[in-house]
Amino acid sequence: MDFHVGQGRPATATYGDCPGPVSRPFRPHGLYLRPGDSGTHTLFVVGHGEREAIEVFEVGPNGLEISRDGQWFYVGGYGAQSLSRLSRGRTPVQQEAVEVGFHIDNVRWGPGETLLADGHVGPARASIGQCIRQGQCDGVTSRVSQIDLRSFTAEEVARYRSNDLLILGTVAIQVGDEIWVGGVAEGDRIARFPAPSR
Repeated sequence: MDFHVGQGRPATATYGDCPGPVSRPFRPHGLYLRPGDSGTHTLFVVGHGEREAIEVFEVGPNGLEISRDGQWFYVGGYGAQSLSRLSRGRTPVQQEAVEVGFHIDNVRWGPGETLLADGHVGPARASIGQCIRQGQCDGVTSRVSQIDLRSFTAEEVARYRSNDLLILGTVAIQVGDEIWVGGVAEGDRIARFPAPSR
């Protein structure tokens, strides 16, 4: 699983006595997640390391969905270029993966028992960073795969080259008979593709 840490926004009104962001090494010991509104949640972490403190983070799910019955986690593997399915509450844990051929950024529910995985890939892993930071996007494509959860197979349903309108796709949802793709890098547009007919 990949974790991304964004820019800190100290909540000085609530935690005015906090000396600032935690420095390395960060050694979490215990976790508690308080659900919030609009997909933004608060994560409390009992931290060891340079200071013994409870660290507080604002988080939203990225690359993770949970089955409707709560029995499975579906995790987008950015580095592994695959979607993993992990059982919940079973010993031993059941795990399997389906390859998609791109770095999964987000996973969202599709129609019926399907998930839409969206992400991107380039000639080398460093290509994505170069595309975002320097606009050097040669050979970089964004892709969407639909994963059938019954057969646990993936079918690519959209692919496009990076361009000035939408540099990198990061999330996809199905709206009616279209798949809408949102992007990154201060994008202000979405791409629309025909949804697969079933």
